Amino acid sequence: MKIIHLLKINKNGEEVKYLIFNNIKFRQYFKTQYYNESYKVNMFLHQYIYCYFNNLDKIPKGYVIHHKDFNKINNDISNLELMTVFEHKSLHGIGKKHALKKITQEMIDDVIKNKITMKNFKLKYNYGRSIWNKIKNKI
Repeated sequence: MKIIHLLKINKNGEEVKYLIFNNIKFRQYFKTQYYNESYKVNMFLHQYIYCYFNNLDKIPKGYVIHHKDFNKINNDISNLELMTVFEHKSLHGIGKKHALKKITQEMIDDVIKNKITMKNFKLKYNYGRSIWNKIKNKI
């Protein structure tokens, strides 16, 4: 199924981006997130795509849809998987599991020697600012 991209100008002269999937319009709210607030859908685009291809009305309680390649823009069904909130938080190092994330020598070299930016570090390793700062500040 094809996704159609739309760009509209609102009454304040600001650009508003939309995606249309299965004849349902999703408005861009964040750089990578599209949401539909209608009474029929009321979910993010990646959630809707997963439900559409798996014949679900909604995501089961206690579960989330994970982007396998960690790229929130890639909403291809082959890149989406259902997992528990706990599994998802553990995978992304959120909460108590954050301390278990390993800092590798390659990461250290990228930050210290190669002076990789925090943004590029996050894109490359899917680790946030706190890990980048720990390496940069040699903690």
